[in-house]
Amino acid sequence: MAYTTMQNNFIPPTQREKEVLKLVIMGLNNKEISKQLFIASCTAKIHVQSLLKKFNVTNRLQLSIIALKLNVVDISEDEILQICSREVY
Repeated sequence: MAYTTMQNNFIPPTQREKEVLKLVIMGLNNKEISKQLFIASCTAKIHVQSLLKKFNVTNRLQLSIIALKLNVVDISEDEILQICSREVY
């Protein structure tokens, strides 16, 4: 599994990357992340790419699962409910 490979040389995410990661877990795209964090969309994209590389994964779903499994970010019950109620289209 990807996270076992990653653990040996794991570089923890920065505080800003953790903020981005939480929004990725919540299902936001780069444009939505940029609006939430008041950053440029290309900056959000760079943070996501950096996280994918740090966690040695290829997509946002893998990133989210591993980050939750490793307890990298704190997710409240309300935020979990938001994730579950988010419409996917």
